[in-house]
Amino acid sequence: PKQIENGETRYLIQSSLQGRDISPEIWEKERAAAKAQTETANQTKKLLGAHETTKTLTLKDVEVLGTQTENETNDMSMEKFNSILDDVILVETEGRLLNTEVFKHYMAFTEEINGKEEVHIYNMRTMKTHTVAQNEEKYFIDRAPNLTFDASNFYYSFSTPHIPDRTFRYNMGLRKQEAVYMEQCPGLDITRYTTEAVTLPARDGTAIPVTLFYNKSEFTEKSPVILSLSDALSDAKETQKFNHELVSLLDRGFIMAYPHIRGSRDCGEQWFTLGARERKPTQINDLVDVAKEVLNCEISKTVCLLASGPSACVTAAAALNSEPALFHTMCLSDGVYSLLEYLEKDETDTTKKEFGPISDKEFFDTMRVYDPYWNMAGIKDLNTDVLILADGKEESVYQSRKFVAKLRDNVQNDNAFIVYHETVDEPEHENSCFKYSYLINNIFNRVQKD
Repeated sequence: PKQIENGETRYLIQSSLQGRDISPEIWEKERAAAKAQTETANQTKKLLGAHETTKTLTLKDVEVLGTQTENETNDMSMEKFNSILDDVILVETEGRLLNTEVFKHYMAFTEEINGKEEVHIYNMRTMKTHTVAQNEEKYFIDRAPNLTFDASNFYYSFSTPHIPDRTFRYNMGLRKQEAVYMEQCPGLDITRYTTEAVTLPARDGTAIPVTLFYNKSEFTEKSPVILSLSDALSDAKETQKFNHELVSLLDRGFIMAYPHIRGSRDCGEQWFTLGARERKPTQINDLVDVAKEVLNCEISKTVCLLASGPSACVTAAAALNSEPALFHTMCLSDGVYSLLEYLEKDETDTTKKEFGPISDKEFFDTMRVYDPYWNMAGIKDLNTDVLILADGKEESVYQSRKFVAKLRDNVQNDNAFIVYHETVDEPEHENSCFKYSYLINNIFNRVQKD
């Protein structure tokens, strides 16, 4: 009971082999209800005789106790009935619980701590928990099929930016694991690629983590850097997973750089809040600062930007307005550019968490300052080639066309290309091909800018 005084902590409750993530308040209510049902539960256990038989229990067995009416018995679900049969096991978790897998003697659960996923194994016999060690800095973990209840092996999938998906078999008792499967990519030599974690300073001194992904044999001082910005409105883990579409870029000498700027979700919830809502301008500044530091630290002499999704494109386009000559090339796909208009039409709980409620004047005024469509005062000196992609959806097409038209009206020189491409009923990989081929041709075949 002393452990659940902190309302910010989440707990994993294992009840009748069903994992549930509940708050301390709900736990208190369930504990009170469990006390009232203790006598009934003890009688039921004596009747059944063995713990393992609960998984084959029928609703008719409840009638033997004579504690429920016929209607209550028929309405009772197996999950609710089983919850009164077994002892409740309390396992404290430090981060956000992602998933669970329950076995006869073990329970495996994955949680996210500061943006990093960790697999923990709880031993029901010793009542102790240990963590499955990982050797990689950036990775993505997902569950693999675990179909045997009475098993000591736990299967899970594991992917990094430079290694395709692998399936591991982890012995929960011996604490040893081995890879049993790897996604096949013909002709791919994974030893040629690597990831590297660096930190670059923001203007306020905060260290911004950046993950670099490149081909070791093609890496030179002339290698162009592509800053890849993921959409903060989703929990996608593209930056931790292997993407075979990038191999063609890496083999040409490109460096993929994933800036984990404040306001992104890949470093945990607290890091996200530092660049969301009224602090959204901080996220935009972080992106600009990372790009400048890539040039100042001589990681590369050329910086490009790749952004996909509503939130990512708002950040990228706002950075373009503030620094129209910083990036060599920018590719924006399926984005939102008139943020105020977009939120007036389609405001959700998710957008409120990211940008704040548009009905609040304080948040409205903050959005008005960085809204890409309404802040093009400095774009007249644009020296960045821009590619705008729309996926054919009505809102995406409307936003993209409107932004491109105003962009072209405001630019007062001929130093930059502004290209618009609209895809209708085309496979997703064709959109990627167009985007990456544009980057390749623009970097290596573009006439030198003045």
